[in-house]
Amino acid sequence: MKTKKKSKKLKVIIIIAVILLIIIGILTALISSAKSALQIPKTVTAVKLEKQDLVDSVNITGKICGEETKILNTQKTKCIKLNVKIGDYVNKGDVLFEFDKEPLKASYNKTVEMFNIERGKMETEHQINERNLEKAKSDQNALISKAQQKVNEAITARDEAYNKQNKLVEEYNNLLAKSNILGEKLQVVKDTSTDEYKEMNDSYLNMLQQCDILEKQIDVITEQLPEFEAAVTAAYDAYDEVQLSDSGTVQHAQDAIDAEKYSTYSIQQEDIDEIQKQIDGCVVKAEVSGIITELNVFEGLIPTLDSLVAIADTSNYFVEANLSENKVYKLDEGMKALIKTVATGDEELEGKIKSISNISTISQMDASNTYSIKLEINDQSKLENVLLGMSSNAEIILNTTEDVYAVPYDAVISEENDDYVYIAEHAADSSNYKIKKVRVEKGVENDYLVQISGSDIQTDAIIITSPERTSADSLVNIEFE
Repeated sequence: MKTKKKSKKLKVIIIIAVILLIIIGILTALISSAKSALQIPKTVTAVKLEKQDLVDSVNITGKICGEETKILNTQKTKCIKLNVKIGDYVNKGDVLFEFDKEPLKASYNKTVEMFNIERGKMETEHQINERNLEKAKSDQNALISKAQQKVNEAITARDEAYNKQNKLVEEYNNLLAKSNILGEKLQVVKDTSTDEYKEMNDSYLNMLQQCDILEKQIDVITEQLPEFEAAVTAAYDAYDEVQLSDSGTVQHAQDAIDAEKYSTYSIQQEDIDEIQKQIDGCVVKAEVSGIITELNVFEGLIPTLDSLVAIADTSNYFVEANLSENKVYKLDEGMKALIKTVATGDEELEGKIKSISNISTISQMDASNTYSIKLEINDQSKLENVLLGMSSNAEIILNTTEDVYAVPYDAVISEENDDYVYIAEHAADSSNYKIKKVRVEKGVENDYLVQISGSDIQTDAIIITSPERTSADSLVNIEFE
């Protein structure tokens, strides 16, 4: 009986415990619901999605500049008149300053005098050398002509001797042939007592005598031929000696003329021209119109710096800025730029990158490397109120992605390998918004915005831009940016 009573008591206790747990759970839920009902929703910032062009750009600050033209210093005399000061506007051709010409004029006259003396002396020497050359050539020609005449005479005498020898030989041969024929006739005559035979025999003997005379003459002239040949050779040798001996005289005279082109003068025409250039440069005029931005000339003093003056062209302004190395590498010449100045207000002036320096300079602010860039301004007519040195801001367009959804960079939550945004939707039973966490894909981005896409990303979707202030399923109030 005791056992049964104990069993019934245990069951009652368990039932009571279960009832108590149920009551506690109900009370907890009611308390939680009450707390939730009493909770004030946080206010978070948000944007409504609209498609836009996402621009990646680099923002810079710079100043308005004009292309500077510097007049280099070539002066060697003191300034006697100064007509301008820094900040003055000058027109092209205006006289800026004048330098003392008198010392230069004296130097010019002295230099010209010495120049003329040297040139006169050289011209006289040239005329003498030309006369010497002409005389040497004339003398040489006369001697050569005489030697040639001797050669011609020796050749003529030799040729006449050979012609005479040939004629005697021909005459001898003809007479010998006739005598041989007549001798043969005499041998066949039987009666040698006749007058005819006697006459033929006398003629034959006379021919033999003539042949003997001719033979002796041939021998004489043949013996003389070597002498005639020797005379010709001697005449040629004499001719060669004349040429060799007198050509040296001609060459010497020619060498004297040829050496003239290597003569040096202590004064050149360039020296005179340089002094004249300095005289002409004593009156210094503006080479362009613009504002004097640098002046290194003082009355009564000789300028010592490399340039006399710098004039900035105010008809063609540009923006000059210095960029850090972590920005300048993104830029290229020709990139579009949107420029604002104090004088032009909120109006954006279109321009482009004109040049980028390849050499860095050290920033005075933090000793970092910076690079100078120039921005060309397209419409100069809008710069009427702009002054040199005014500050400007410019946005350089790197690239543009058109017609995409983009949100502030901080609106995207990265968790492990995925990206999310919070979307605010109207709560079913409240005027507040409820936070929904959705996954997105990121695209291109710039310094402020990032492209997003996903199944829940659409026009007018409300994207929370301060996700750190809320969480998924929370109720919030929205403050649109």
